[in-house]
Amino acid sequence: MRQHSRFVVYDGTATADFNSPVYETIGCRGVLLFLDVDSVSASDTLDIKLQAGFPGDALGGSENFFDIPGAAFAQATAAGQKMLVLYPGITESANVKVSTVLPSRWRVVFDLTEVGGGALSIVFRLWAEVLW
Repeated sequence: MRQHSRFVVYDGTATADFNSPVYETIGCRGVLLFLDVDSVSASDTLDIKLQAGFPGDALGGSENFFDIPGAAFAQATAAGQKMLVLYPGITESANVKVSTVLPSRWRVVFDLTEVGGGALSIVFRLWAEVLW
């Protein structure tokens, strides 16, 4: 039987770029990410991607992060819901399904862009469900 672990990655109003905490999911094969955007001010945009972490501590340096190829939501420009799946062996579909193993250390990068002036403000939540 597969085990699942669900948690909230972010829930609130964002006004600038930020990164999630680093998640350690050793032995995890994949992840389901659920995005629920409540509101986007003006014509602002939200881009969300996943990065793999390589712990530099073992090498005497700081942790480095690299984009996981294809592991990004389609750009959010309005209220709505989306899902992104990373799991080995699934049939790929751009910005929806990525055939890859989730690394043992990873984070989510949130990139907000203000378009057309005004205050940047995007209300959304992102949940994750990891699959072993």
